[in-house]
Amino acid sequence: MNSDKERLGSALLQLKACFWGGSVRPLTGYLEAPVPPECSDFVRSGIDWFEGIYPADLETVKQSVGRALRGLDCEPMEYRMVVENGGIVWVRHWLMGKRRSRMGRSEVQGFVQVLDERKRLEAECLRICEREKAALGQELHDDVCQLLAGVSCLIEAIAQKAKARMPELATTFKDLSDQLNAGMDRTRSLAHSLVPLRLVTMGLSGALRELASQAERTFNIKVHVGLPRTIPSQKPEQILHLYRIAQESISNAIKHGKATRVDVEFTRVGSKMSLTIRDNGSGVPTESRRKQGIGLHIMRYRAGIIGGQVRISAQPKKGTEVLVTYDGGPAPKRLRKTSS
Repeated sequence: MNSDKERLGSALLQLKACFWGGSVRPLTGYLEAPVPPECSDFVRSGIDWFEGIYPADLETVKQSVGRALRGLDCEPMEYRMVVENGGIVWVRHWLMGKRRSRMGRSEVQGFVQVLDERKRLEAECLRICEREKAALGQELHDDVCQLLAGVSCLIEAIAQKAKARMPELATTFKDLSDQLNAGMDRTRSLAHSLVPLRLVTMGLSGALRELASQAERTFNIKVHVGLPRTIPSQKPEQILHLYRIAQESISNAIKHGKATRVDVEFTRVGSKMSLTIRDNGSGVPTESRRKQGIGLHIMRYRAGIIGGQVRISAQPKKGTEVLVTYDGGPAPKRLRKTSS
């Protein structure tokens, strides 16, 4: 048995992972040797595992450990650890069931894997995606919109020449012109939403209002934006990721919830910031959530990048609510060591 555990431990080391044990009563957690170098900041003498968890993620981890202690199944978790220099390291945590600790207490066993490389690649994928969106937006604005504007001018010129000879076509030409102008407006609006630098320059309030206006024109729904009188200065990545989360939420509300109204609200309590997107749709059912797993995963990851988290709740015929919370204050400091 010990040799099997040793072989498993050796395999985990190659994956930057190791065994973990912990409980919530009392609240304590620890890694078991052998521990990979990437986890060395988490196991210094006197430091409890739960003290190193990023504050916004702590409650979620405690709830999962509590579920495992009650014998319930738990999905693998991804959350952040605060290291000595105040930096953030992502980990993936599996909980595998209960056991008796060396002190005779009931605790949960599992293992933890450091995800820094994967998270770095995910972040790079997002950056590439944003760069491609910006290039597409620029192309739409500089090329397609100009082409449509030229076609619009041609239609007006033809309409003027046909006015005297074929007056019965006047209504048709007007309809063509109106539709073309509407298409040009939509294309220009889409181009603007794809360019991150423009969104950042507008600020969070301006970006959210433009998103609402674009959604109303494109999908013919009502989008209300509620903002406080003053919004604390937001970093460029905060503006961009909050905008993209709201954009994805509105899109899901329309496509999957068949919503006719969406409320976007930004609030601030002290250093705590919240962005809520609430719709009056049918509520995204479990099956649709599974189909949209990639979009929801990206939303959660975007929130994680700005030090926050996403909570999604839905009720049949009562709509869906997406809540993004994050700390707008300074980065959290490493908690002090426990007394020995």
